[in-house]
Amino acid sequence: TSILLVSPGEAPRLEAAAGAHAFALLERTDGAPLGLGLLVTRAKEQSARAGARPGADEGIVASSRSMRSIVARIASFADAPTSVLVAGEPGVGKRLLARLIHDRGVRRDRPFVTFGALEHAPETIAAALREALAEAGRGTLLIDRADALAPPAREQLTALLRADRAARVIATALPAFRGQAGDDGRELYLRLSTHAVDVPRLSERPDDVA
Repeated sequence: TSILLVSPGEAPRLEAAAGAHAFALLERTDGAPLGLGLLVTRAKEQSARAGARPGADEGIVASSRSMRSIVARIASFADAPTSVLVAGEPGVGKRLLARLIHDRGVRRDRPFVTFGALEHAPETIAAALREALAEAGRGTLLIDRADALAPPAREQLTALLRADRAARVIATALPAFRGQAGDDGRELYLRLSTHAVDVPRLSERPDDVA
């Protein structure tokens, strides 16, 4: 056993270097037990998140190649003012990815407001949309389940998207939203999907199951 005395300023650098060396050593281990590679990958992700800004990647599981690709692609439009549509089956992490887009962009310190399309009655949804947009200010408005909006609400949202607005709009929807975009929804779909993120089912990315 060895004891190394270091100054407080050097401790974080040495800790990071030791961690990187440990990960590299584990990855080179011959005859490693089944599942060790996955454990090392998850440990590296947790270690990286520990040094990141709190909340930036909270809850995101990206061990699979497809999810790593999605997270990496976010950097290309995180700062853009244009809208984003995150589509996928229930439970694949659409809202978490929407939050990650906000946290990775220039609006990270501004409001992030979630508007749930399934949480409002048809007769009040238009007023609620305007209120949520005002609350978001120059931040981000997340419209959760945009595909569930009734035709009048779709028209109202389309009108809001046409107008000059300060907030960035991110929407989530089920994959069928694209096919459901008839005459009353085609413009809405096109305006929401300036940047489109299609999240695969969990059954298509087994590396994320653990």
